[in-house]
Amino acid sequence: MQETTTPKWIQELQESSWELELLISGGAIFSLIQASGFFIDAVQSLKITTWLPGMDLFLLLGVLGIQVLTLSFGLHLVLRAVWVALVCVTYLYPGGAAPERVRWRRPFRSAAPSGSYLHLLIVRFNRVCATVMFLAIISTLLLGGLMLIVGVTLMLPGLFISIRPPGWYYLYTDVLVGILVLYLLDLVGFGALRRVPVLAEVLFPVFWLFDRISLRVVIQPALWLFASHVPRLRMAGLLAAFMAVALLYSYAVLYQSLHLPNAFDRRTYRRQMAPGPLMLHGTYRDELNGEPLRGASIPSKLIDKPFLELFMVYRKEFDRDLLERPDTDYLSELVVVSIDDSVYQRVDWYPTRKQTNDQLGITAMLPIGKLRVGPHRLLITSRVDSTRRQTIPFWKTE
Repeated sequence: MQETTTPKWIQELQESSWELELLISGGAIFSLIQASGFFIDAVQSLKITTWLPGMDLFLLLGVLGIQVLTLSFGLHLVLRAVWVALVCVTYLYPGGAAPERVRWRRPFRSAAPSGSYLHLLIVRFNRVCATVMFLAIISTLLLGGLMLIVGVTLMLPGLFISIRPPGWYYLYTDVLVGILVLYLLDLVGFGALRRVPVLAEVLFPVFWLFDRISLRVVIQPALWLFASHVPRLRMAGLLAAFMAVALLYSYAVLYQSLHLPNAFDRRTYRRQMAPGPLMLHGTYRDELNGEPLRGASIPSKLIDKPFLELFMVYRKEFDRDLLERPDTDYLSELVVVSIDDSVYQRVDWYPTRKQTNDQLGITAMLPIGKLRVGPHRLLITSRVDSTRRQTIPFWKTE
């Protein structure tokens, strides 16, 4: 049997790689903190202009990949810092601890470490750091591969389907998401499902396709090398625990964007704070500080002019409203606007483009000169779906 020896240049690179690892981890954390917000804004803008199924799943996987990389590099930075500290203390005291100077009393035990123990600890920490760095990069690449699968199998077909997809498409998406969950479990379990005799034959066609779409075949040799030298069950448990932490972190970043409830907020009476309508961030343009608009908005809470400028972003899902009302020529005809209890029977709407392409919409100048000074409620509803409504409180000052 032929032995495989590691080339000397690789050994030298392994011994001196810690400096490069520190630089990569520190620089990556700084960049990734900003990358998460940029990625969320890009996908949210795409959701306004394009109807593509699976975009929320694509967003979740992308943010999860960024958070996995961020947490992994942070963990690696801490572990490598401990490793450097051990190297320094071993350099200062190469002979190890002096047992005669450690005088703990029972029931405390004092086992003073020798120099060889610290040397072994340094080697172990070095292996842990290398493992964390490897898993950080590989996990992110695998999540990126899952994003490719979602893009090719869910989002790409959506380009050829109307805003009202056929019934079979919903069944297709449900089955596909279920297979994706199995594929993810197989990844975390180091190919556990591929080792089950009958199940392997059933899953082979889909997994074979997913392996090539996600480019897993490129990094599979590295996965085999790693999986053949680690206790798979224990490592799978550690990976699952780490992914659960990353998923919670991703949820904390995404729950507002995906309109999910805040599971971390344990305040019971959040919906009983006051009888008035909710003053929502994003509906007053003077508070956005350059953030893109997502729905209906007015200039400010305080209005001192005889006209109220109402702007509504044109979202792709509004196309469904026109399809359901073939006798309607304009989207603006499907919008009902009222202030307090008075419905505006005639509203002049104007097509508007603000800043970038995803800020395309319609604008109306509502006359409010006869309104009394004080609080008022602007209500926007849809003629197609009466449950789709938005209330914006404002105060007239003059």
